Amino acid sequence: MPVTVSLLQLVALPQSRRLWPEKFEALIAKAESGPRVKAQYGVIADWCQENDEPELAEAFRWVHKNPIVLVTRYGTDDAPRWKVSNLPGLFQSIAGPADFDPTTIAGAFATFSFLLSTARAKAQRQLEELA
Repeated sequence: MPVTVSLLQLVALPQSRRLWPEKFEALIAKAESGPRVKAQYGVIADWCQENDEPELAEAFRWVHKNPIVLVTRYGTDDAPRWKVSNLPGLFQSIAGPADFDPTTIAGAFATFSFLLSTARAKAQRQLEELA
């Protein structure tokens, strides 16, 4: 019986890049070579949407449309790390999963996707408590 894994789940795993779809990997490689070029995140979001990855598409689109949000590289050349930074305060109070892979932009966006869904659920609970 075949096992199905979403791209969102796959990019969160360390050492999984060789398993990514070729076109997606090429888009991510381009983004990693120029992370401040916001237009490419819209292109990646479109690709994710067209390939049934709505949560990952939402994360890329959110960063694409929010000018203050940055994609930041840190670490060393041998061990790069990526993160989505300059996020609004709502996201600062949410801890991302420790086991997601930060060595690629895609892994950073998987973490951000988790933050988005967690923030949405938190806001929904707060609204329900007010009702």
